[in-house]
Amino acid sequence: MSLGEREKAAGATKPTAQEAWAAAAYSILISVAETYHAVITYKELGEEIQRRTGIRTKALLQNWITPVLGRVVREAHRRGDPPLTALVVHTVTARSARATQKF
Repeated sequence: MSLGEREKAAGATKPTAQEAWAAAAYSILISVAETYHAVITYKELGEEIQRRTGIRTKALLQNWITPVLGRVVREAHRRGDPPLTALVVHTVTARSARATQKF
């Protein structure tokens, strides 16, 4: 993933942006988990991550969100939390991606 102009202007490097995005994603997914039967789409999550952090990218969602969710998986495992990424679903199918199990 190459950094977009807005990321560069904000002084964010790829690892810094991913760290910030992962922290925001974790917080967002904890909030989703607090609501019975709630899920969030990849698109909604991506938009909310960028809104909360103020770090934006022009990269396609699937190109930057996968490593971010990988960090969320590792952090949830470290904390002993359930797999929060299972709450992230595709817009069309409303199903969680099996690829998130590969982190």
